[in-house]
Amino acid sequence: MTRSFRHHRLHLAIALALLGMVVAAYADNEPSGPLRILLTNDDGWNAAGIVAVYDALVAAGHDVTVVAPLTNLFNHTWVPSGLVAAGLLGSTGTDDLKSRLRAILAKLPPATIRARALAVCHVDKRAALAKVTCPLLYLHGRNDRFIGRRHIREITAIRPDCEIHQLPAPHMLLESHPFQSAELIERFCRQAERTIQSTA
Repeated sequence: MTRSFRHHRLHLAIALALLGMVVAAYADNEPSGPLRILLTNDDGWNAAGIVAVYDALVAAGHDVTVVAPLTNLFNHTWVPSGLVAAGLLGSTGTDDLKSRLRAILAKLPPATIRARALAVCHVDKRAALAKVTCPLLYLHGRNDRFIGRRHIREITAIRPDCEIHQLPAPHMLLESHPFQSAELIERFCRQAERTIQSTA
């Protein structure tokens, strides 16, 4: 490759996890020596993720060969809609809800979906959470494939007073369980209002 790989750096873990990279590596005769690595993706040879991985591997002393297209080949519409529904809605999503989800995804540009995914994985609001002084409510879906118990522990470690309710729901619990969610939110708001009035 003749072009310099010095631009658009991303965190290595994010690049590997989100940009769909396949890294095939095998060691030379000396296991502790440099690796000969084939690095590829479907986003293009100068995509931010592959640039970050290439830089990191070369800096570590490995022999890296990049095989990638000139432009981005990824299209989110290639992903089976059933897979998307399973991730966001789980087994609780109705046919109507799944259909609406597919329709919304079809209208979104791939760049928007990619940017959203990167933003979600980069966000860290623990410091901001520690500064929040108002009452907190957290509704969590027990079948959420993205937000697990570890995240609940992190929240309660910072705000032990956070009121947490778990529903037999997926990631999109407001859509799959709207009435249960609304009831819990309304109850929380009424209690918070009474608490504020009693301390006024």
